[in-house]
Formats: sequence, C-alpha cells, structure tokens
Amino acid sequence: MIGKASVDRAVRLVHTLTRAMTEIGVRIDTGNGRYGHTPRPVITLFDVRLQLRVRELTTRKPHTPTPDELAEQARYKFARIDKWDYEPNGSLRVSIANPDDRHDRRAWADGKARRVEEMVEEIVTGFLLEVDAELDRARRAEERRIQEAEHWRRQRELEQLRKEEEARVNRLVAEAERWERAARIRRYVTAVLEEHTDPVPESIERWASWAMATADRIDPIAREAKADSPAHHDTSGVDPSALSSTSSPASVVDP
Repeated sequence: MIGKASVDRAVRLVHTLTRAMTEIGVRIDTGNGRYGHTPRPVITLFDVRLQLRVRELTTRKPHTPTPDELAEQARYKFARIDKWDYEPNGSLRVSIANPDDRHDRRAWADGKARRVEEMVEEIVTGFLLEVDAELDRARRAEERRIQEAEHWRRQRELEQLRKEEEARVNRLVAEAERWERAARIRRYVTAVLEEHTDPVPESIERWASWAMATADRIDPIAREAKADSPAHHDTSGVDPSALSSTSSPASVVDP
C-alpha cells in the first residue's frame, strides 16, 4: 500500500530501480496481481523471475469506533470492530519476492541514516545474489533429478537381471527334473531287459527301443548331443500300434 503523499516518490524510486536493472540486462515486465493486489514489476535474468515490490510502511494507532460501527455491533451480536488503525507513515520499503507469492526474499527500508533511494546499488546486488541462489537451486534440483533417474534406471536393470537369473534357475531346475525322469526311464528299461533274457522277446526289444528314444527326447543332455550329431534313435520302424498301446512291458509280452 502506498499513501497519496508518497505516490510520486514511489514512482520515481521504481523508475530508478528498473533503469538500474535494465542496464545490467534484466528484463522488466508486469506480473499478475494476486490476493487483491495491483500487478507489480517482475524482473527476469537468466530465466529467473522475481518480483520487485515497493510499499509504504504504516504506523499502528488505536482505533476509535465510529457511530456506524457501534450501531452495527449493537444490531449484530457477532459484529467485529477493528482494534487498530494502520496509517501510512512516509517510510518506503523495497523487497524482492517470488513472482507468484507473498514471500519476501530480501528487503530494504528507510532508516534513520539513509533512505531506500541511496540503496539502489545494494538492491541490484541483492537481486543478483537471489538470481545466483535460484540458479544454484535449479542446478541442484537437476542433479537430484538425474541421480533419481539413474537410481530408478539401475533398479529396473537390477530387476531385469533378477528376472533373467530367476528364469535361468527355473530352466536349470526343469532340465534337471527332465534328466532325472530320463534316468529313471533308462533304469526301468534296463531292469525290464534283465528280466527278459535268453532271448529277449521281440516285443520287449521294440518297447525298449521306444522307451529309450522317449528318454532321449526327455533328457536335455541327450537332446543337445543329438542336435550336434546326425546319429540318434530311430523309431520309424516300430509298429505305431505297439508304441501307442505300450504303457508297460506287460502289455507287449504274452503271459
């Protein structure tokens, strides 16, 4: 707020400040007024936007209720009468604030020894310090963003490695289980052949050939070796009816 008696002085001060700012490359424009205030100058350097404020200080004095206020209070139980009046006292205050809020970063005011017109160089220096601080905050924020992005990239990479390792282990376990099944089949076939000797019936031989081929198809080691060599079990000469109906040697051996 600026009192009528201080308007001309405040305008001259703003003109002096903006001229000093533009001489060092600062861009001046007008920000949006908020909280019911008139739009104030916004000073920009290196894409850092800050608000320049000039206001008049006030002196607090006890408020004397007016007849209208007393009548309203008598009419309405909850009517409130201000306790203090705030009157402009002629002292000006300059502040640098964020462009979109009411928070002052730095401020200078008339004192007993000097007026703010004599502090223009200090105000410009204060603005430059705030610009540097904002740029430093932006740099640190960007560094944090990069670090966080790298952290999550690494987390995704580790998760991918974990999934790949889990898949490898699952494949290993599955191959080991198939190898054990093939080994059981071979041991079983061997036991059956040992029970049918002198000579081994032809039906048992056909069944044993099919069973061993089945074990080879299940066995991941034999399957890999077969892929490297053209030699493998050939069941093309086996009677399909015998293979499809043979679930145990008892079904191909006459009682």
